[in-house]
Amino acid sequence: QATTDVDVAAKLTQGMLEMVAADVRSWLESGIAFQHVGVNISSADFHSGPLYDRISQALARENVPLKPVILEVTESVYLGQNDPVVAQEIKALWANGLRIALDDFGTGFASLTHLLTVPVDIIKIDKSFVEQLRLGDRGMAIHEGLIGLAKKLAIRVIAEGIETEDQGRLLE
Repeated sequence: QATTDVDVAAKLTQGMLEMVAADVRSWLESGIAFQHVGVNISSADFHSGPLYDRISQALARENVPLKPVILEVTESVYLGQNDPVVAQEIKALWANGLRIALDDFGTGFASLTHLLTVPVDIIKIDKSFVEQLRLGDRGMAIHEGLIGLAKKLAIRVIAEGIETEDQGRLLE
């Protein structure tokens, strides 16, 4: 029987989940303070059976709670294909207490309508927007609008790729 790309991706994700669970267990036992751990989820992961079951079982084997886990889904997976399976799985994951981060926001598939219909706790602004950030330019208007919108929707915003103090100050 041939192994498909979906099978390979599912096996990689399963191995990664097991390593994350073991690491989190180790951190908890060592008293290491951490806020959360992000787990990137691919399109194939949504098409390999109930994702919540796979995540919760991997964490349960190490007696790790769901609370510190944030699932990071790229914008292209989250919004790009208008895939009902992805939307249903995200809603189920969120309903079971997992937090969802929309990764690479602004890279081409953004639709504000989706922010109303599919749950998202965090928007991660792609670093390509941060790299071009300059006081008084159009990029500032986009950042200000996005941050204001997210605040009103009670969505956290993370800006990726901040490399200078000026970028940090402008985003603050």
